[in-house]
Amino acid sequence: PGARIYSFEPISDVCAALRLNAELYGAESVKVYECGLSDREREETFTYYPRQTMMSGRSAYADTEYEKEVMKLAMRQADDIDQELLLGEADALLQRRFETQTERCRLRRLSDVMREEGVERIDLLKVDVQRSELDVLLGVEEQDWQKIDQVVMEVHDRKGSADEGRLQQIEQFLEARGFKVVTEQIAMLQGTD
Repeated sequence: PGARIYSFEPISDVCAALRLNAELYGAESVKVYECGLSDREREETFTYYPRQTMMSGRSAYADTEYEKEVMKLAMRQADDIDQELLLGEADALLQRRFETQTERCRLRRLSDVMREEGVERIDLLKVDVQRSELDVLLGVEEQDWQKIDQVVMEVHDRKGSADEGRLQQIEQFLEARGFKVVTEQIAMLQGTD
């Protein structure tokens, strides 16, 4: 009772859908921000996949060809689909799903929003940002970490890429702030970042 949800979405089309969902299912407890979170306030270019929105993110971290490979791997591991049929059509299907748009988006620091909203406690900080997870954490000032009870996040860490070693870096970052860290990778995505 009395819980508040603060949700952040930098891409305008996705934010519009988020606002509609918030209005339909809990407008009084949800506040939607049309911005992303990062280590400092600024504008950035985002790569937006309208048919695969969960893979959208900052253009600096975007890798469309790798995202297609991740999707192919997930398709191979799914046991409820006709593998031969799907994989034979995968390239054409994924080409359409990963049609790309770019958009300039605003980024803010979480600590600034916490101060603005008077947030004194965060029960759960959920971070799901394509390869920008460390940027989000760096936007929390040291004195605000004591206000955060739990963090759950998807972390990208791919050998030979700019995010190589990210998982260990984030584990150390959170442990240094008193968190007990548990990591796992779901079986369907073994071999991906």
